[in-house]
Amino acid sequence: MAHIIETICGEAARLKAEEKPPLGAGFPQELLSNIEVLEVWGSSLKDPGPDWCEFKALDRSGTIIQTIRVPGY
Repeated sequence: MAHIIETICGEAARLKAEEKPPLGAGFPQELLSNIEVLEVWGSSLKDPGPDWCEFKALDRSGTIIQTIRVPGY
């Protein structure tokens, strides 16, 4: 079952969202200015299959504008 690893807000969220995998998600440049919150979710070690991290970019209203999943933890 996935769990939240980190929640990042403001400029720090935009910087993290811009980072390329495996440390970030590599969100498209055109979305970065709309990101206000970045949630980082991850698989549990007990989950079957390979590990993954999921980056959820949210705008000021809390709406998810894009989700990117990358392999690994």
